[in-house]
Amino acid sequence: MASPRGALMEVLRGQSTEGLKLRSNVVRVFVSSTFTDMSSERNALLDKTYPELQAFCQSQGLVFEVVDMRWGLQDAIDVDHMTTELCLQEIEACKKVSVGPSFIALLGNRYGHRPIPRVLPGKQFEVLLSKLPQDQVGLLHQWFRKDNNAVPPVYVLQPITTLLPHYNDLQPEKRPLQDDSVISWRYTEARLLHLLRTAAVQAEEDGDITVEQKHQFFKSGQSLPMSWTSHVRIGAS
Repeated sequence: MASPRGALMEVLRGQSTEGLKLRSNVVRVFVSSTFTDMSSERNALLDKTYPELQAFCQSQGLVFEVVDMRWGLQDAIDVDHMTTELCLQEIEACKKVSVGPSFIALLGNRYGHRPIPRVLPGKQFEVLLSKLPQDQVGLLHQWFRKDNNAVPPVYVLQPITTLLPHYNDLQPEKRPLQDDSVISWRYTEARLLHLLRTAAVQAEEDGDITVEQKHQFFKSGQSLPMSWTSHVRIGAS
């Protein structure tokens, strides 16, 4: 008799359904990539591959679902810097629910957006501040607020609209103000990242933080900052 993993692989190959008790009947796959250099590939998956996978899964008594970052944009998620965290939660949910593959990464030549960490441990943030000249820390103090209710305390990146109230203002008459806010945030985000990276490099050289802690200011969120996820049940009735 095949092992549970071997039996699962036989089901996914359409070879057998005997001796396997599935925890669910859902195959849910999270698709991750940068957008601009993978648009054609994502469209090909949507137009050709997903319908075939749905038909195959239905023949095996399974439901095929895709979590695609291009659909279901929610501006509030972007404003609150929650996109990365929520999408990581969605990946974990796919791993728990899916009886088959749960994650697909499409890798190309483009490096994804590198977001600012939304929450930083209090001691780490204060170490980073100590590595910068005093005349440069004001911007970090402006955008990161200490949460003393957390145990241990943390510093939280404030929603964009806290300091740029028109960033998410969709009223036609406020369009110029929104455009100015979007430009201001892009500049501010770049400046915040520069300060944090500069401080992190120095802190790692001084032995105050680890290489991995430094890396969090340089690594990509890939496609995550662009939008929120949607469950797409291809061809399901």
